[in-house]
Amino acid sequence: MLRDPLGWIPLKFKLPLAFVVMGLVVYGLSALVVTYTAREALKQAISREVTELAGAQAKLVEQQLALLSRRAEDFASDGYIRESAERLAQGAPPDSAEATSRRNALAEHLAKNKLPLEPAFANIHVVHTRHGTLASAYPSPPAP
Repeated sequence: MLRDPLGWIPLKFKLPLAFVVMGLVVYGLSALVVTYTAREALKQAISREVTELAGAQAKLVEQQLALLSRRAEDFASDGYIRESAERLAQGAPPDSAEATSRRNALAEHLAKNKLPLEPAFANIHVVHTRHGTLASAYPSPPAP
């Protein structure tokens, strides 16, 4: 026959102790279920919110890039820039004093008249399909 391990505790204390222990077990299990359910709901809500914010941010960036590309097209249609680029591409050799003077004048025009119009632009390059970069508002330092 099995012996009661709590035989030394009187019955009048065992019964209330059993109810307390059972209540704590039920309370603990229900707390686990509620915590798990709330955690999953919170994760889903956060995921939805982040997805919506990312979509809105992507749309904003896309609109900003479209605006900047239109601004670049506007700059490309500038008569002075087009004329200077054509002269540099078809004129004197790139190392000549005349080409350097034209390149410097175009770079100054870009730095003073075009670059301040758009704060998102850090530099402006005039590029020709066959001759590469003809001028820059701020020429980059030579590569080491």
